[in-house]
Amino acid sequence: MSVLLFWPSVPVVPPPPGPAVLPLSLTLGELPARIPVIQPGTDGIMNQEWIQNLGLYERQFRLLRPTPITVDAAPTLTFKDAGNICHVATYNHLIQWTGEAWGWAPGDLGSGYYQTFAAAPTGDGWAVCDGSTTTILTIGVALGTQSVVTPNTANLYLRR
Repeated sequence: MSVLLFWPSVPVVPPPPGPAVLPLSLTLGELPARIPVIQPGTDGIMNQEWIQNLGLYERQFRLLRPTPITVDAAPTLTFKDAGNICHVATYNHLIQWTGEAWGWAPGDLGSGYYQTFAAAPTGDGWAVCDGSTTTILTIGVALGTQSVVTPNTANLYLRR
């Protein structure tokens, strides 16, 4: 288990901007209201309650910054990791572990849909619809890909 320690004299710096925008309801400023501020006992020794609260802090902070992963190197997660959000950079998707399988994270519409653009979209995750074959991200118990032949249409893009 990784441990995050926070000392009052050290400023908390928010994580750098992520690869995608999530509608986060949890911010650094809200943490003290949601999780009690913890300190070692008066004797300076960390007791079991202190260690359990560190685990709460660690899980809350993990939700603030998605873990970058690839389809071929997805982490092995258990039910204890439910709620983990990961970023699959190749396809520019945010996915969330439910405890049993992967699902689309809040704010991510998934893959396999078409959208028209006046100009080519920027960033990863879109394939031009020119009759070629591309792959889309598939989710479930494991991450995977599926080959798709795009239609030949002007200004239409497939969400990979």
